[in-house]
Amino acid sequence: MKDNDIEKITAETIKKGGILARLYFDVQDKNKDNLQPLLADLTNNHISKEKGIVYFYGRIDPPIESNGVYVTSAQITMLFSSFEDMINIVMKYTPIALEILEPSDGYKLSTYDIQRIALNISEFITNKNLSIALSMLNKQDADSIKRVIENRVKIGSELIKKINNQNH
Repeated sequence: MKDNDIEKITAETIKKGGILARLYFDVQDKNKDNLQPLLADLTNNHISKEKGIVYFYGRIDPPIESNGVYVTSAQITMLFSSFEDMINIVMKYTPIALEILEPSDGYKLSTYDIQRIALNISEFITNKNLSIALSMLNKQDADSIKRVIENRVKIGSELIKKINNQNH
């Protein structure tokens, strides 16, 4: 792809609500030869397949030794279709830093988008907490918590439908 094609795609995506951001990821290992392949795998076989990424490119820094462990980082520039897509990637892959490159003059979200993003964050945290809790419980307690969560999902879905019907 030519530079002017990238600039055109970027400008069009930003105009439609996209975000160009640079995300920084790190990995640590006792074997320095594992680091760059781990970050390449994370980027090429996982992050790149996520919904809402228009394009990405980046670099992986050479490993450095610190306290008997090797550390490296990757700087990945990504064009996201929306703020929500960027937030979903950040929640799922937890970069160590993030830099918004464009739009440079701010970003406007509708009330509906804010609600949807907040609910996605809530769902993500609930699922993570549930996963941790279930791994530490016996089967009977785990089943009980699963029922509570299923009821919560059902009630939440009904509330979202009600809110959406009121807003449309």
